[in-house]
Amino acid sequence: MKRTIKSAVNLVVGLLAFWGLTNPAISADFKFDLANEYQASSLPGQTDADFAKVVAITSGGRIEITNHPGGGLGFKSRQHFEAVMEGAVPIASTPISSLEKIEPIFDLQSLPFITTTVNETEAMFIVAKPYYEKAFNKHNQTLLYGAPWTPQGIWEQTKIRKPEDLKGLKIRTYNAQGAEVLKAAGASPIQLSWADVIPALSNGTITGVLTSDEGGVNSKFWELGCKYFNSIGFAMGINAVAMNLDVYNSLPEDMKIAIRVAADRAEQSAWQRARSRVSANKETLKSVGAEYVEDVPASVIDHIKVAAAPLKKAWIQNMGPDKAAKIMAEFDAFYKANY
Repeated sequence: MKRTIKSAVNLVVGLLAFWGLTNPAISADFKFDLANEYQASSLPGQTDADFAKVVAITSGGRIEITNHPGGGLGFKSRQHFEAVMEGAVPIASTPISSLEKIEPIFDLQSLPFITTTVNETEAMFIVAKPYYEKAFNKHNQTLLYGAPWTPQGIWEQTKIRKPEDLKGLKIRTYNAQGAEVLKAAGASPIQLSWADVIPALSNGTITGVLTSDEGGVNSKFWELGCKYFNSIGFAMGINAVAMNLDVYNSLPEDMKIAIRVAADRAEQSAWQRARSRVSANKETLKSVGAEYVEDVPASVIDHIKVAAAPLKKAWIQNMGPDKAAKIMAEFDAFYKANY
């Protein structure tokens, strides 16, 4: 992408980094917990680690972030959004896909087949970010950064070679949108938070999972019978890391700048990491006798696209046709100019 960090931001980073490194004895004035349902080794988990490290530098050691990956604070998916809104947790990482029906803009990110690559998803996130921020503000939060996954497909015990292979498939979906699409495509979907996926695979409640190749590799799905990642480009997940707005507003201006700069750096690193992770995951699957299936027949993908079409129409109506068209036009223009 042709995007570059503004020189002014680089200057702030440089000065704060120098100040922090030359004042090692300074203890943190502000200590915040950051909750995440996913593992520390996941892409969002690594992005949170980046943020914590960088903000310690940009704040000159005055801000300390303690990460709680793997659901360490006891919250699941959408609960993180509510916990931050109510101030139970100052910062949390929440899959945007779990925020459906809260605000229409949140449903955009998980619309099937709208963005299917890392570049497309990054462009859409950049365009939608001001809209996301406005929505988060309505719920007493401010959006710090997005932590992307990789494109989604269907993890299963077999390769999916024809539409009929979806019939009756007991598959986990992460939200109601995905469940609606897969049900229309003939499957028997079950909506589950990430923390409940491994138990459900283990006891046979489900035999497949709609998620990214990254999610399955992190959890070693092949050890539970799901040896095949059927790549269909269903969508691409992003975790939104948001901070309680009251807590954020209570900070001194220089600390707000420190957080924003660190968030920007962490987000940019996250997109670069996502670009390289797909290749790495393919090699991992190959090494354990599993398979990244790239040649899923067009008949299967087209079948799922037909089932997904009503969702986009419904989103346009909920968002408002004019605003929806504006977002899509902004995305098209931004993508063509920058990728």
